[in-house]
Amino acid sequence: MVIALRATTGGLSAKRLARVRDVLGRLVDGGGNLGRLATAYQRDDATGELVVADGPDGHWSRPPAFESGGGGLVSTAGDYLAFASALLGGGTHRGERVLSRPSVTLMASDHLTPAQKAVSGFRPGYFEDFGWGFGMSVRTRRTHLGPSVGSYGWPGLYGTAWCNDPAEDMTTILMIQHAHASVRLPIHLDFWTAAYQAIDD
Repeated sequence: MVIALRATTGGLSAKRLARVRDVLGRLVDGGGNLGRLATAYQRDDATGELVVADGPDGHWSRPPAFESGGGGLVSTAGDYLAFASALLGGGTHRGERVLSRPSVTLMASDHLTPAQKAVSGFRPGYFEDFGWGFGMSVRTRRTHLGPSVGSYGWPGLYGTAWCNDPAEDMTTILMIQHAHASVRLPIHLDFWTAAYQAIDD
């Protein structure tokens, strides 16, 4: 990571954003658009009340002291949709290739063995329904009216949940701005159920 930072003039996030923005055409740096950042909340352990976890002028409004190579980009729902659509399109966005189709297939495939799943640090039972691709979960078993087997995506730190379902040619995105929100919250299951109930073919 240190080598990558030293090799990239202007910072790693700036380089990543520039590469993605060139093709997707929509992605913007959250730090340059502070008015678009939302307040994030979390549950207070002592009272159970929702409290501010991070405001628009908080942690994500400025460059980190040390950048992460695996996360830390901040953007909008529309930008998230552009990213997810490029993956659902087999690596293309608005007719332009971002990634090769085999690369997307590899990213969205389960690469974990049963032995690896058995010793995972994830919550108990997680890998009964999911596997792991390159940076995202892959559904291996359907348990409710929701994403099909082979769907892929990830729930984010602040309650964000996105999923591409190739079988239905559908992208779903939910943003609730609730830090450390479990993907088992009723709103998540209600969201998937409503999205799949709306399919009319």
